[in-house]
Amino acid sequence: MTPLWIMVAGPVSAPDEPSRRANLARLAREALAVQAKGQLPIVAPCLAEPLRAADRAAGAQARYQQLCRSLAERCDAIYQYAASPGADTERAEFEARGR
Repeated sequence: MTPLWIMVAGPVSAPDEPSRRANLARLAREALAVQAKGQLPIVAPCLAEPLRAADRAAGAQARYQQLCRSLAERCDAIYQYAASPGADTERAEFEARGR
């Protein structure tokens, strides 16, 4: 059976770098749990981060968010383990597409 692509969504942004790293670590743990169930976890911030880090032009954050949403469009389902503005938007877009 082909694994489902599951978008793993939760808080990433934080007021400081240690908190942001903690959020990314939680995201990774949640993704591992999805993988342990035989599915393919998609962690958009991790896939988009290298581009975000290299993009110094105006509007970089908006492009980063759009890339994350574009990745979500390819996924079969979403697993949102905690609320955040970005994760809430991704979930709402999944629901709007009937997923």
